[in-house]
Amino acid sequence: MKEDFLFCFCRLGMLSDDMVPHADTILAALAKHLETKLSFAQGERDMIIMRNDVGIRHPTGELETREISLVVYGEPTGFSAMAKTVGYPAAIAARMVLDGKQCLS
Repeated sequence: MKEDFLFCFCRLGMLSDDMVPHADTILAALAKHLETKLSFAQGERDMIIMRNDVGIRHPTGELETREISLVVYGEPTGFSAMAKTVGYPAAIAARMVLDGKQCLS
């Protein structure tokens, strides 16, 4: 476990002698550093995997568990999986609010 942690730190350049990127905060400097290390290469894409187990209580009192799974792949030359699963729903909700449609609360 400790070796894995050190390997990851080394792989991300956290223990190198490279100059730290200039930024207003330590967190911003870390974000700039990781941006250079973790950017997608040409043709790479992201992926989101999510699984939820939902408990349902029926009017009869019976309990049931349902599984909801989601796998979304980004497009190498298009939208990322993150944009598809976060950006689209946020944009739809914003449009609904602007159009005066009722949203779930």
